[in-house]
Amino acid sequence: MSAVHISLIRQRMRDVLIGIGLREALNPYDRFEAAPNIIANQLFSIGMLDSNGFAEDRQRPAEGIRSETNCSIKISYRINPHDQLLSYDAGFDTTDDAIKSITNRAAPLYTNTQIRFVRSQNNLTDSGEYLIFTIQFAISHYIPLQ
Repeated sequence: MSAVHISLIRQRMRDVLIGIGLREALNPYDRFEAAPNIIANQLFSIGMLDSNGFAEDRQRPAEGIRSETNCSIKISYRINPHDQLLSYDAGFDTTDDAIKSITNRAAPLYTNTQIRFVRSQNNLTDSGEYLIFTIQFAISHYIPLQ
């Protein structure tokens, strides 16, 4: 497995999510829910939360650092006030599509990476207008040293 930059992995994931009809938020992951006026229907943000090396890894410059990066994706889904349960289910379907697309072992996303689904959770915003889904993945890859 060749080394690949974390930013490139994030960009590949972004492209997959755009391919299923979602739109990327203009704000970074940490600011996704900061203000209600920056959330929109079927908007997403990708956070590369942290990377962990392996103690037995030799970290050779030619190979890079063997690591596991924890990734989290937030997706917003608008709840229709007149048909809340239908919107709720449609949000889960959208989340399932995102998980299925990210775990589809196809290039370029899986070029020099291995991605494993970890968990999914959801919460309703304080206003009750949006359901925010958070999907977490563990990504095995090498961080480049050259």
